[in-house]
Amino acid sequence: MAGLSESNDGEVTGNHGSDDFWVIKISTRGKLEGQVSLGGSSQDEVASVVQANKGDIVVGGSSTSADGDVTGNQGYDDYWVIRLEPAEFDNQRGSENASNYSSLKESAVDHGFAIFPTITSSSFTVQLQTQTGVTSGILEIINPMGKIISGRQITVSNGILKTAINFDAAVPKGLYFIQLKMGDHEYSGMVYYQ
Repeated sequence: MAGLSESNDGEVTGNHGSDDFWVIKISTRGKLEGQVSLGGSSQDEVASVVQANKGDIVVGGSSTSADGDVTGNQGYDDYWVIRLEPAEFDNQRGSENASNYSSLKESAVDHGFAIFPTITSSSFTVQLQTQTGVTSGILEIINPMGKIISGRQITVSNGILKTAINFDAAVPKGLYFIQLKMGDHEYSGMVYYQ
């Protein structure tokens, strides 16, 4: 489960200031098993959370922060997508309360997927920092009906992708989905072309 929190007491720990993403793991009986606060000193708002393959959790939303856990903010309100993986149970602690330790940790696989600006009249930038070893991928622009209106091969250099995409003048104004496929990983976001 995910939401936002300004708290830094009670069950909530690690708040960075203002609203943070607050991701929790609960048991089938509703007992809190783990929690993590993610964000920076400005406002960070969760929009969705999904469970991906291998039990990873993907949390998406927006952020106005440029510090704390947030890197690469390109303006006021950027998309921010985080992938978390289940932490392994720590048998070395020797505590009878070991199940109360944080059950989530930030994945070392992918960091910093961003699309900016999200409202544009001409172009937008796609940025990704990755440690997967994948050096190329495919970037697609998809209309709301699911039709791919543009696709291109992209290259990652030293684990970093940063590429500007221009809308063709013939493309109708409106909402478009941006999908980046790199090896076994897929990233997505939205851009409003006005």
